[in-house]
Amino acid sequence: MSAEPTTSNPSSASEPITTANGSAWAALVSAGIGCAGFGAFTMLSECSKAMGKFLNWYNPSGALSGVAICAIVVWLAVWAVLGTRWQSQRLQNERKLMICTVVLVLVGILTTFPPFYELFGG
Repeated sequence: MSAEPTTSNPSSASEPITTANGSAWAALVSAGIGCAGFGAFTMLSECSKAMGKFLNWYNPSGALSGVAICAIVVWLAVWAVLGTRWQSQRLQNERKLMICTVVLVLVGILTTFPPFYELFGG
């Protein structure tokens, strides 16, 4: 049994391989939006007594129950929309998408930090 050398088409070697990356970016960006949503709902519940009461869906955990559920709903909804829209696309602006995702996660972290939301009356 002899091994035959494989030859590749020279024209295809210079062409970059393009695969769809939209689904992965949809997951990342939606996670960032979910984090920012968690922070926003936390600020709302801490700064507004009425909103804190509204988001108290389970007494032992307080408003955290509603905050977490609302943030998860936002995350899943955004993931579904972006995932559907970007599913078969090759997104080129990866740097901007990563910066956007990191900023959204940082906003989520910052807005759940008690000294920050206490500046707004929490």
